[in-house]
Amino acid sequence: MYIALIANTIDIEKMKTVEKNIIEFYNQGLPISSNRDLRYYLNRINDTNFQILAGSIRNAELSALEFTRHFGSKLDKIKNANQEYFKFFLVDIIFGNPKLYPKEILRIASTIYYYLD
Repeated sequence: MYIALIANTIDIEKMKTVEKNIIEFYNQGLPISSNRDLRYYLNRINDTNFQILAGSIRNAELSALEFTRHFGSKLDKIKNANQEYFKFFLVDIIFGNPKLYPKEILRIASTIYYYLD
């Protein structure tokens, strides 16, 4: 017999605290097993679309800067940039029941090509 715990909340910080303190369940003799980290699902995609795009671009730039730092080079002008894809997954597929969570997940990949100096 096992018990599954699924928590849904909009308070991300509380979930991070719970995840960090999960060892307390183990210390009380409850067997713990997990194959998932925290997952974030967007239910107001239009409200967060531009924030996600900006974050994706910022992450691509930080990766490029780290690459140039490692190889002793410098970033020059952008040669080409694009948002490669948007993928929407039904949350239902993850949990196995299409009627439980009729929401979508947004995934964005930014590719930016720079000239190196």
